[in-house]
Amino acid sequence: MTVLDVRADFAVTAPVLDGVEVLEVLPAALVSGFPSEGVWSEVVDESGDVVAAGWFSIDAEVSTPESGRVVLVSPQSAVPGPKLLSAWVGSVRPSEVRAAAVAPGCAPVWFGQYVSPVHEAQRVVVQLEAEREKCAVLERAQGESVRKHQEWIENLNDLAIEWADDNSLCEQFDRFMEENGLRGRERDQEVEVTVTATMTVTVRGVSQRDAEERIDSDDIREHISGHLSYLDFDYALADSDPLVSGKAARSASVFLWDLA
Repeated sequence: MTVLDVRADFAVTAPVLDGVEVLEVLPAALVSGFPSEGVWSEVVDESGDVVAAGWFSIDAEVSTPESGRVVLVSPQSAVPGPKLLSAWVGSVRPSEVRAAAVAPGCAPVWFGQYVSPVHEAQRVVVQLEAEREKCAVLERAQGESVRKHQEWIENLNDLAIEWADDNSLCEQFDRFMEENGLRGRERDQEVEVTVTATMTVTVRGVSQRDAEERIDSDDIREHISGHLSYLDFDYALADSDPLVSGKAARSASVFLWDLA
């Protein structure tokens, strides 16, 4: 339900409520079960409370005896200058709208011209909402289609791998799958890595420089065997000075070693 506030100058006909020029004969109801055009009516909720009140109009082009898109137009409190009209717009069932027991009278003669563009504007709003819903439905359908297609690819991929295993296909199969963006068979692979670490090795010497000169690969192997025996790898001494070729790192307390 939507409420539209529209400014209008009552002077185009006559003052509303006081000596208002009204329709002498009310037209017949445009849609069966609903009030006639221009009758002061009320829209009520499930509890019977009044939601809106005003001169009644129904859009016969889009309404049915079961549901009507209606407009209730009511003048606001009188103030100097242009007056304010409040147009309540919504879809209701016949049981939710009724002619009011107390009313200021029938609609002014300009009422029909006033509500006509209101109905047209509401049709545009409803059409836009319908188009947005269609777009949302299409987006959801597209997303579901993409998901199902991906599931189909994954299932086909699994069947292809199973078939390749059953028929002892060679690595050409896996290469074909990878080249076409599919998943090949998983198997254990040999991977060579290089690891750089820092450790402290104790070396006997008369001075720090003497210890640096004496350190060699055997000292490092002995240190690893005694302190890091749970590690199983090969290693090589890292050259701390890239300008000095074939020379071990010169530090008795900190050494770099590479794992191959």
